[in-house]
Amino acid sequence: MKKQLLVAIVVAMYLCGGEAKGEIINGNFETGDFTGWEVDDFFAQTVVIHDSGEPPGSPSSNGSKYAEITVFEFAEILPSWSNVTVGQTFFASAGDVLRLDYLAQGSSFGFSAQADVFIGLVDQESNQFESLLSLVADVNTGFFDEVGAIMHTMPSSSTYRLEMLVGAGVDSPDGEIENAIATLYIDNVTLLLASLPGDANGDGLVDAADLAVVLANWSAGDSLATGDLNSDGTVDAADLAFLFGPEGDPAVEAAQLSSVPEPSSLLLASLGLMGLLGCSRPSGPRIRLGETRS
Repeated sequence: MKKQLLVAIVVAMYLCGGEAKGEIINGNFETGDFTGWEVDDFFAQTVVIHDSGEPPGSPSSNGSKYAEITVFEFAEILPSWSNVTVGQTFFASAGDVLRLDYLAQGSSFGFSAQADVFIGLVDQESNQFESLLSLVADVNTGFFDEVGAIMHTMPSSSTYRLEMLVGAGVDSPDGEIENAIATLYIDNVTLLLASLPGDANGDGLVDAADLAVVLANWSAGDSLATGDLNSDGTVDAADLAFLFGPEGDPAVEAAQLSSVPEPSSLLLASLGLMGLLGCSRPSGPRIRLGETRS
């Protein structure tokens, strides 16, 4: 009985908050603003949310809104350069896929004029940068006009920052008139979730619902959906330990007790303790691979 109560306490305390996967906030811009995003618009350029319709040639929008970032520079005497950066920091697990739709347009007039659109991803734990899109219009290329979708698989579990930079500049040597303009339309920025270890019911969380699956199939389950979290062909204390993550966690040692009697009683005790602790199951929009947000 003491062992059972100990496990119940550990399980309740650990699963109280649940472990959730990361997500992109306001990736469809349906709030009508840049909620969830950080915007660096020091040069007072165009950073707007369009309420309806789609830019010519753009992918279909999930919802009625999309974002536009436009930078324009004109100069005849003095060099001039402006840029706008829009970014968001989020957590992603290895195998998750970052997806976004874009339409990028840029043009330059003059020997020194240049228009740029860059989209990149920074792993903030390793400080590694990866370019997802790089477009330049200058004296050699003249312009760009590209529509597409970016699908990037996260190589490791980490905190990432998505950065979108739009810039335009001119040097205007010898008093010649030059100009440059760059525009990025963006929509449907989504993190598609890979499978989450311990997520028996496939809802994108590891929480009390998964504990219930394990205990309901004690000694009988033989698959992830029936509580076999570690894929060893049976549901036992090792699967309880699997809910707690890395080895060495004190909670794991408690869950790996050699005998855990009456799993149904353990479930009731755990859920009861969660109620006493004031716990609630996290909620919020989640998307897994193969699904789309309605």
